[in-house]
Amino acid sequence: MIEKNSKFLIIGLGLIGGSYALNLKEKGHTVYAIDISKKTLAYALNNKIIDQGSSNLTDFINKVDYIILAVYPHLVLDYLSKIATKAKNNLIITDVTGIKEAIVDKAEKILPDNTEFIASHPMAGKAVGSIFNASLNLFKDANFIITPTTNSSPEAITFLKDLATTLGFAKTTQLMPKMHDRMIAYTSQLTHAIAVSLINVTPSEEIFKYSGDSFKDLTRIAEINEVLWSELFLNNKNNLVEQIDTFIDELTDLRNIINDCQKDKLSQKLINSTILKRKFNDLKKKD
Repeated sequence: MIEKNSKFLIIGLGLIGGSYALNLKEKGHTVYAIDISKKTLAYALNNKIIDQGSSNLTDFINKVDYIILAVYPHLVLDYLSKIATKAKNNLIITDVTGIKEAIVDKAEKILPDNTEFIASHPMAGKAVGSIFNASLNLFKDANFIITPTTNSSPEAITFLKDLATTLGFAKTTQLMPKMHDRMIAYTSQLTHAIAVSLINVTPSEEIFKYSGDSFKDLTRIAEINEVLWSELFLNNKNNLVEQIDTFIDELTDLRNIINDCQKDKLSQKLINSTILKRKFNDLKKKD
């Protein structure tokens, strides 16, 4: 397990970074934080979410054992470049971003031999961001994905497994970065693309007078951070476009079945979806 006297530096105190800090402090670890917002740092200090905070990266680099980059994807490599010249021996760094291939290869080349970057992805979030919405329970039912490369040390992988346990994640899995991005294109990015498209089909406020729980459930994630999700979509565009095309094919098939009044085929589609959903539910219960 992670040693009780371990020291963490969290760069970026948004929803995820703030929730990491809350959980790590709750477990008795020392938590430092970097954020550009004085208001955010003041809130974190006043509510004892962190031990110390600063907007100056160099204030804490040599004091910590682990660094968590809870920032937008395009900032990860920038911060790693700055950390590279200051890092102490045996420092382990991870991230929280939803894409990996565009980052990991370059990240490993930036850092010196005495510092290791190993990527990870907390599959959790809310429609509303910022540390003011951080929670001890954010990760309670969530998955945590470790994305090692052939260069990743056993010690770094063990650290992330321990980190996931410490933070309260329900399940931890491992995927190589390329496979991670292919999977996430379907399980996360496609679902967000569908929600965005669905609510944009009829932007009139009139529609909300006649909507029920199904519309509410399907559009829950349409309230979206346009900066972050633009980065995620574009940095994984090949995988995402492939999944969108596959979805369009499936929806077109359903459309044609309905249009041609093929009752038997329609029934089979609905039966198949019910079977698959129940299998998914059963797997979640076993986990």
